[in-house]
Amino acid sequence: ALTLLQFHGVARVLRALEAAGIPVIVLKGAALAETVYPSLADRPMGDVDLLVWPADREQARAVLEAAGYAYIPEPPQPFSPFATTFTGEMAFRGRDRTMIELHWQLTPSEWLQHLCDLDPAPFWAAAHPLELEGAHALQLAPHDLLLHLCVHLTVHGYGHVVGFADIVRVVAAYQPFAWDHFLARATRFRLRAVCYYPLATCAVALGASIPAHVLAALRPPAWRQQLVRWIADPQRAVAGGAPVGKARSYLLQVAVAERVIDLVGPLTWLLFPGPRWLAQRYHLRGWLRPWLACLWHPLVVCWHAVAGIRAILKAAG
Repeated sequence: ALTLLQFHGVARVLRALEAAGIPVIVLKGAALAETVYPSLADRPMGDVDLLVWPADREQARAVLEAAGYAYIPEPPQPFSPFATTFTGEMAFRGRDRTMIELHWQLTPSEWLQHLCDLDPAPFWAAAHPLELEGAHALQLAPHDLLLHLCVHLTVHGYGHVVGFADIVRVVAAYQPFAWDHFLARATRFRLRAVCYYPLATCAVALGASIPAHVLAALRPPAWRQQLVRWIADPQRAVAGGAPVGKARSYLLQVAVAERVIDLVGPLTWLLFPGPRWLAQRYHLRGWLRPWLACLWHPLVVCWHAVAGIRAILKAAG
């Protein structure tokens, strides 16, 4: 019933976006429920994710609000919202309590945005038409959809268990699968390790038809595989294991970097994101406090890193 309600609302929004001349890609659950699952009831979802171009963000926001969806700041604050400025997504709640998340980046993870420079332009260029309750939009091409599912699972520390089922469905639905295009994307954006763990888990635990040469092309060194299993074992997650928590999710995103040198930029940003970022993240007013935060923010980052490692050691013990 909730899924039907969500689809009714998002179809109305898609028609309004189309009338406003705003192209939109329907991401993840809503697109999958319409295309690779037998019925809407087989793919429950907590919200509907829509991707627009960054230049269309404010106009799309106005369309959503005109359709009865209220913006939910994250975190709540009375000035320019942190999520709007930096993370690439905004959440909206309808009068019927359904949720729509408006994206202009493929992932809200700032870490991965800095790690792999995930330019959305090639994904837009390859997108396919999608019709949802009579409304016209776009969906990611199958190889891009699979890549996005792997990224989403990694950002959530493999805790979004339905994502593994999504991968199995996508691979089975689009045969013969465009594995060459998928590998080219994963290589271009340095996401081979990010893609390896979800795909290998689906092959081993869920019987997904992932070719051996694809897994071989994505496979990281053995020591890195062991490190990822130590931080957040995807096979334990798909079997219904306990969520890994935010700290371990962040450490996982460090562990899946393809090269050590790739970590230099993200780590520099993580420790020294700049006064504007700090002002919005910590609700700091005035010009002096954000600059002072540049001194203590690295200590906050280190504290969270230590807490994450301690959580891992405690679980292992």
